Amino acid sequence: MRLRWHCQLKTYSNIEVRLKYNHPAQIEKVDRRKRSSAFEALLKASVLNYKAPYRFGSDSDGGGGDKKTGCDYLIITADNLYNTTDPNNPVVKLSNWKQRKGYRTKVTKVGSISGGNTAASIKTYLQDAYDHWDPVPTYVLFVGDSDLVDTNNGFTHPEYTFPIGTDLYYATLDGTTLPNDLLVPQYAWDGTAATITNAINGGRFLVTYRDHGGWDSWSHPFFDNGDLTGLTNNGLLPVVFSIACETGFFDNEKSGRTGWTPSDECFCENMLRKAGSGAVAIVGATRMTTTGWNDALMWGMYKAIWPTFVPSPASTYVPASPVTLAEPLLRMGQILVYGDVYMAGSYGADDTRKRQFEMYHLFGDPEMPIWTQAPGDLKVECPKGIGETGSQDFVVKVTNKATGQPLHGAMVVLTRKDNLITTGQTDPAGIVRFTLVSVGSGDLDITVTAIQFRPYMSTIAVTASGAVVAVDPIDGAEGQIIHISGNNFSGTEKVNLYFGSQLIKTVTAQAGNFGAAPSTVDYTIPTPCTHGLVNVTAHGQTSGRYAVDVFQVRDKNPVDLWTYCQWDSNTWGGAAGPVWNSPDIQLYDSSNNPIDSNNLIAGQQYTVKAKIHNNTTFKAKQAKVTFRWENFGMGGPWSNFHLDTVDVPSTGATAQASFTPPATGHLCLQAEVYHVEDTTSSNNVGQENLHVGTTSSPTDVHFIVWNPTDKPAAAYLEVRQMIKPAQQGKERLWATWIVHPDPQILQPRGRGDASIIVDPDLSDVKSGTKAEFSVTAFIDGLMIGGVNVVLTKK
Repeated sequence: MRLRWHCQLKTYSNIEVRLKYNHPAQIEKVDRRKRSSAFEALLKASVLNYKAPYRFGSDSDGGGGDKKTGCDYLIITADNLYNTTDPNNPVVKLSNWKQRKGYRTKVTKVGSISGGNTAASIKTYLQDAYDHWDPVPTYVLFVGDSDLVDTNNGFTHPEYTFPIGTDLYYATLDGTTLPNDLLVPQYAWDGTAATITNAINGGRFLVTYRDHGGWDSWSHPFFDNGDLTGLTNNGLLPVVFSIACETGFFDNEKSGRTGWTPSDECFCENMLRKAGSGAVAIVGATRMTTTGWNDALMWGMYKAIWPTFVPSPASTYVPASPVTLAEPLLRMGQILVYGDVYMAGSYGADDTRKRQFEMYHLFGDPEMPIWTQAPGDLKVECPKGIGETGSQDFVVKVTNKATGQPLHGAMVVLTRKDNLITTGQTDPAGIVRFTLVSVGSGDLDITVTAIQFRPYMSTIAVTASGAVVAVDPIDGAEGQIIHISGNNFSGTEKVNLYFGSQLIKTVTAQAGNFGAAPSTVDYTIPTPCTHGLVNVTAHGQTSGRYAVDVFQVRDKNPVDLWTYCQWDSNTWGGAAGPVWNSPDIQLYDSSNNPIDSNNLIAGQQYTVKAKIHNNTTFKAKQAKVTFRWENFGMGGPWSNFHLDTVDVPSTGATAQASFTPPATGHLCLQAEVYHVEDTTSSNNVGQENLHVGTTSSPTDVHFIVWNPTDKPAAAYLEVRQMIKPAQQGKERLWATWIVHPDPQILQPRGRGDASIIVDPDLSDVKSGTKAEFSVTAFIDGLMIGGVNVVLTKK
């Protein structure tokens, strides 16, 4: 007898696994104090399922944060190296520079720390900062050798009989404890000490040494402390990766090693300290390190700077980076930490890996970015002065001095002595706008920084008693006549008015004002004239007082670009309220088929197309459309992922980008259009809600509500079931509940968890029926955001 078996095999292209936890809270929230953009960039580059911190963050400061003590950049210095009365003191200059770059800075003398100059006392001080300061320092810099600022934490190494100093445990403060040329053919290289000297003197920006070393030298070729005397590179200071044993043996004063004196400084110290030459920053090891592990650290540092870097020849000893970086990590602290992360992904947790963490140190400034090309110069246009009273509205424009191209994302910081006044980042036109109200006396320092550019520093005068200038109308075309008025100048004084760089002269009336008879000031916008925002500045020639306002020059043929915008009811069409699934944003699969945005697949790439409209008959050239996404919420910040440029005729145009959902759950997607000639900006942002995974009902949809205002406020939610007019009275209303944030009063930039519960079973809804719900949040009657939810009865 023959038996025949028949079976059927079902295959699935995608399987979603959901975990149900037996505890309600599986994620420890992050205190608001501890949020740091530098660490977030590291985390995003190091984990596959990265989520923005506010998704799991807490608005609690973790137990009474001290804002007076908190800082972004902490310097702990030997007492004799810090003198606040000396403006040329290096620590004072460094602290002031970090402040000018926009970092809240604090300097602490080691002698002022309770318990004095011991590793235990310094660790306790930093632990208190981590537990209670607001904000928690992102960067910590020690100024002084190991005998001046103690770093001897006493860990052991199998190759040595004496303890080894490390800075590592000054940074591991969250209670987490650490667990107790790759191996490829060596290349023939006939370089000598002279070769190294000539290369550094020639202005190399990065020098990497990977071979054997000692506390005072590199071994192959031999290049030691004595050879450093030949370095004459002056201001052409490289970053150095010294991936070798002992070259960073900085703690000889505390190690107890016999035969050494305090003057025996290690190779890294000597290269960093060399006056007028040497290096600007060095990564080096305090003791003997291990081949393979330190290679992985080196490759990781290269990956941080050049995300597409691949070792050649390839090696199986170092796996690929866990995440492909979206953009480089260029600050020195980030580079070393990412190297550690890369090494940790290459080798398991053991004592060898732990020792590499403990031994490799950065000698230099952890916030300093590395230049990977010849740095450019910035051209910055800003007013020479403003008034100390009244509203002073002005723009700062930043361009590449060599090309004239605007710089998007340059950081502009206004400070006054030790006080940070305000910061801003430039838009696609290279412009950031500031409105200062009664800024007070004292000139403002302006500092502009951008990656791969030399910093720009200047001063904006703030004149006593102040003055005010105003322009009417606030925008117009070439050839148009505008009216300029001002007050609070001296009586009958000459006033120089500047429309951008164009000089207009007038004289004030007896009351110190102009713009009314007999001091009427009408000005015709010149032809041609650069379009966009321009400063209109007034400068009294007797009083010396300044005042400034902003005017926007437009084309004679203006455009009004828009996309479906939840913030502008004029774009809603027949909808009774905002619909948070934008009809002007559509997703497409790999076959270019339009798909529903309510059941996407994590990790699969989609094309996003946004429709841009134009209310005028004039073509809008080079409109910029920014695509961004964020986790499900109302009123929170967003992450940009693409910038597209399109020409928009009167009939509209389409911008597009690629988007890959990072994980299962709810997301929001936005498209924002920008054009220098756009007459209305309130209708330029459209939002589409996304759901990654399968949605079923009854369900409890959770989201975050943010308070984007500058004062405590209550958030209110409204839910509407979207029923087409033709179906009114025919479709069943599903049962819904709103769970408002608790507490409902949210602090400025504060957040709260909210949800809507939808249960069609109470409405006798048939299986397979879909329903769409629009949820909108309000604060003080103003809409702050919303979401749309599409549910299917199972």
